[in-house]
Amino acid sequence: MAKEEKKKKKSRSFGAEKSSKKQSSDSTELRTVNFAAQFRPQRIEDYVGQDHIVKIMKGWQKSKIVPSTILITGHLGSGKTTFARLVAKYINCDSFSACGKCRSCQMMDSMQRGGIHPDVHEHDMGGDAGKVEGSAKIVDSAPLAPMFKRRVIILDEAHLMSSAAESKFLKITEEPPQHVVFVFVTTNPEKMKNTMVSRMTQLPIRPIPTDVIHARLVEISEQLDILPKKDKLREKAEAALHQVAEYAGGQMRGAIGMLQTVYSSVVGGETFDKKLVAELAAADPEIEMEAKSVQVIGAYLSMDLIGVIQFLREANNPRAIVAKARWVIHGVLGHYAETNKWQSAGLKMFMNMIKKDKIKVNLVSLVYLQKALADAEVAFNSTSVPADIMLEAQVTELMANIYSGKLAVELGSDDEEEEKPKKKKKK
Repeated sequence: MAKEEKKKKKSRSFGAEKSSKKQSSDSTELRTVNFAAQFRPQRIEDYVGQDHIVKIMKGWQKSKIVPSTILITGHLGSGKTTFARLVAKYINCDSFSACGKCRSCQMMDSMQRGGIHPDVHEHDMGGDAGKVEGSAKIVDSAPLAPMFKRRVIILDEAHLMSSAAESKFLKITEEPPQHVVFVFVTTNPEKMKNTMVSRMTQLPIRPIPTDVIHARLVEISEQLDILPKKDKLREKAEAALHQVAEYAGGQMRGAIGMLQTVYSSVVGGETFDKKLVAELAAADPEIEMEAKSVQVIGAYLSMDLIGVIQFLREANNPRAIVAKARWVIHGVLGHYAETNKWQSAGLKMFMNMIKKDKIKVNLVSLVYLQKALADAEVAFNSTSVPADIMLEAQVTELMANIYSGKLAVELGSDDEEEEKPKKKKKK
């Protein structure tokens, strides 16, 4: 009896093991991948669209001299933090070449997978690190000896530091320890103390031209093996990638992020063409916000007060609408001044809108709006008034001043030739 019971237990055990093996074979392994991180530049040569930065880095390599305090500036998603990490990687590399083979380079590469480097410290200055106590801790830790060549302290979103916290860095950035390199990263250097900015080596990261982004997207798509082999299909796919590059508005990170969505759709069986990109873009909150900013500008130019209020409230994101609208206006002014090197998606939306809705473009009026948006952005961080009310007040007050005649703005003419100011000939 005992033997039979033992056999049954063994049989049940074997059945459970067999069932477990069957279940294991049916399970699917998932990977979590961020394309922007996966395809982040590993060497300065891969840092496309920033030739001036590449030249500066080459000079550092040749002279073996690196500034002790660096300020990296640029708009959202332009690659500021990526360059800061490249600086850290080069500085601590055995051969100052980001060889990828030495211990320091391997540890830097592991940071993309959640690893750490003992000499590279990143701090978000929009959080606790940007308060007095947090900044004091960073300054106090600076004298500690590095494991490799230099301790590189990266201070991201530096403009969000409190005034008192920023003051903590005044002394140490003037006379930093020999083994420390401070790298400040910001989208708004004008919000930092002039005394701080004046003692730093400033490196501006510029928006990346559309064609450069497109070439990089093609390169990544080939690595991902999603580009069709046939000529016509490949041509359509490359045209779709160019559209992605346009939507990116000079941001490589945004372009690669959208490519990840395109990749998932193409692998899922969708046709790789511009129609797919347009459908995916319609659901992208970044592109939707850009479209909303174009609508706000259009309503403003038409002196449609109700329309401006409606579009601002539909957007429900005053900081994002200001950031997008500023770049659209920058592109529009550049278009009429014939200084743009490429046409961004926002500018293309704007040009299509004014043609479709027959909106007259007055450049003086746009300059007033650009100033109002800049004032609103500064006020966001210096007043207790809610950001949405602050933005709405700035724009509607401007419209009221134009309407009442307090601000002189000539109305646009019906003559299409007068819409685009004639470029003066150089004497």
